[in-house]
Amino acid sequence: MNDHYDAISIGSGLGGLTAGALAALDGKKVLVLERHDRFGGAASMFSRKGCSFDVGLHELDGLDENDAKITLIERLKIRENLDIVPINEFFTVSHPLLGEDFSMPDNTDRALQAMIDRFPQHEKNLRVYFSTITKIRNKVSSLAQKKRPLIYWILTAVTIPFRFWIVGKNEKVTLGGFLDKLFGDDEAVKIALCGNLCYFSDDPYKLSLLFFSVAQGSYLAGGCHYIKGGSGELSNYLVKIIEEAGGSALAGRSVDRILLENGRAAGVTHTDAGTGEDSRDVKSPLIFGNASPLVLGKMLPEEACGDFMAQYEHVPLSMSLWQLYIILDRTTESLGVPGYSTFVYPQEGTHLKDVKNHLTMMGEPPTGKIPLYVIVDYGRIDSGICGDSKYVVAICGPDHISNWKDLPAEEYAGRKAAWQDAVIDDVDKHYPGFKKAVLHCEMATAKTMERFLNTPDGAVYGFSQEPAHAGRFRPTSKTSVEGLLLASGYAMPGGGFTGAMLAGQSAYRSAVKKKLL
Repeated sequence: MNDHYDAISIGSGLGGLTAGALAALDGKKVLVLERHDRFGGAASMFSRKGCSFDVGLHELDGLDENDAKITLIERLKIRENLDIVPINEFFTVSHPLLGEDFSMPDNTDRALQAMIDRFPQHEKNLRVYFSTITKIRNKVSSLAQKKRPLIYWILTAVTIPFRFWIVGKNEKVTLGGFLDKLFGDDEAVKIALCGNLCYFSDDPYKLSLLFFSVAQGSYLAGGCHYIKGGSGELSNYLVKIIEEAGGSALAGRSVDRILLENGRAAGVTHTDAGTGEDSRDVKSPLIFGNASPLVLGKMLPEEACGDFMAQYEHVPLSMSLWQLYIILDRTTESLGVPGYSTFVYPQEGTHLKDVKNHLTMMGEPPTGKIPLYVIVDYGRIDSGICGDSKYVVAICGPDHISNWKDLPAEEYAGRKAAWQDAVIDDVDKHYPGFKKAVLHCEMATAKTMERFLNTPDGAVYGFSQEPAHAGRFRPTSKTSVEGLLLASGYAMPGGGFTGAMLAGQSAYRSAVKKKLL
């Protein structure tokens, strides 16, 4: 193996792999170091009983001409090399206030009409809602799609306040506040609009309207999609780009130290992730940090750690998720589950503001109350991950590390098993026969996410998506160490495919601008 590379990625999540693949397409040699035995982080797969499971990602948004990542998708030739399957629906919400379930189409015009049909008394403000999130999404996306030269911003500076007024106007607005302003105390219409809230945040009154609009608007404008074979197919494809350009991707290698020379990135020291032995130094002037900055900071020399960590130490982390990985012997359609993605809200908590209470519900053994959850049925699409006469389902909901941290091993296992049974029992109440159809089930918690993804507190979306953190902090790939760039969800608002890949693109662009590539 070479002892010098043009760039090194610490971690192999979609952010680091995207940055590395873009550099590889420029003819650069990239080294990817991954402490696990597979590449991809949350965008990876594991197998059970002849079926495959996505570790974390359930669907891909957008892919329309206004998608913030569309130029990136085209540059990487993802659609030419991967089979992307349309889901043809957005989500269904089951909530006591709604009576009958409400299904949100994955098309802006059809979604608006479905909402007007269900809530005709709110037609005027529903049009305001959809118009606002569409405008915000398109304006923010236009900033990310193309790398514009400095002269462009100089020549157009005077027009920026007018062209992007809707972004500035809503910079400090929360989703909850926006919905309250439009719909008052009618909780049903608000819950129908953001039934998939737990994919973004546990508290709509802290969730940035800008972030929600970009993410939700992308699903509505471009639809929902699934990469056939699972998200790991994308990760492996990006690894292939890196290797075909002469780079390397090593699994089972843990980065222990980031090496500096004259205060600048100079390489890393990595060891066998299992034994801690076989220490190797690799040189590079550019490091893509595909990890939490709170993790990367501990790899830096003491003299650089303080300044590096100072910019992140007061920024709140996002929520985590718990997830059940399930194999059924029959389709969920035969059990009455309405669609691919069904969000089930409990009888308790009839207000949008009550959603935050679900985050810590698993901090005690189950007592009858169940947190909200989503049922994702991969059997509804040509997912490529199900076995013969077996159907893969994921069920997940909001979680926090405090629910599980410091529990003795036996108590942790017992509580996890109790909650797994409680959730399955609740699903069976809604869709009788579900419990008997289960062939296999296992559970991941915030503690699992923390261990597997190496993300503090199991935070799955990086930093909390609050409105500009009261003006104190804005996610960016830049750090206090020259040559060390963040290429993870911590560098870009949002999680999932889009947040991670755009973070990688941002890190790559910063490297090019600084002439590090």
